[in-house]
Amino acid sequence: MATDTQTCLKKFSEAIRLFGFESGFYCFVPNSALHPDAENQPIIELTDPARANFLHHYSAENLIANDFIFHAALSGYRNPLPWWHEAQSRNVSAVERNVIEVPRYDYDIHNGLTIPVMQDQRGFACVTVFSDLSDSRFTLFLNEDLNALTLLANALHAKLFSDNQFMTMLFNRIVSINPTEQQVFRHLISGKPMKQIEDHTGISYRYATKVLDKFRKKHGNISKDQLLYSLGHFFF
Repeated sequence: MATDTQTCLKKFSEAIRLFGFESGFYCFVPNSALHPDAENQPIIELTDPARANFLHHYSAENLIANDFIFHAALSGYRNPLPWWHEAQSRNVSAVERNVIEVPRYDYDIHNGLTIPVMQDQRGFACVTVFSDLSDSRFTLFLNEDLNALTLLANALHAKLFSDNQFMTMLFNRIVSINPTEQQVFRHLISGKPMKQIEDHTGISYRYATKVLDKFRKKHGNISKDQLLYSLGHFFF
């Protein structure tokens, strides 16, 4: 049975095909200040599995290290980033150019477009779409329909980030949380007094305190306030 996330990604995939894009992916990079263990590694959700082979290559060859599109977006650039147009307007090195040559010449992804959709306390997110449109048709799309696709990308992000199941999945992929920790955290961010946790979860106050202390030490001795800040931004 399809999850809400899968349904949302499928509908987005169907919509972008109307613009001549065959597939794409949603990417989230957690804020390293809040989640140092994540090491700025992107969490990717494909709109469909058609381009999983390219993304596997991208990861295996560590292309992210020289991905000028990704780093421009990550550094705060807010406008949509058509790969080849950006390569022509920026002084990119041969190694950086190779990052967009690989998908074009090895995987038949003729054009790509990355749209930043979020950068806040939680981290950074973008939507990337792939197209086999010729350069002239792709330029025509940019002139006529880029705003509509940007709205679609932002709508996808808003839908995913309003889904508690998706947000829980994100947090669980950033940091490893066992079922007991999850119960303690949910009580913590509910605003109810910790001394009442046993009434709501069956976990004693003393044990819950130990769970919190152990988790904080495991993740760089973060303070309780930092933990609440991080959890709150994800789940509220």
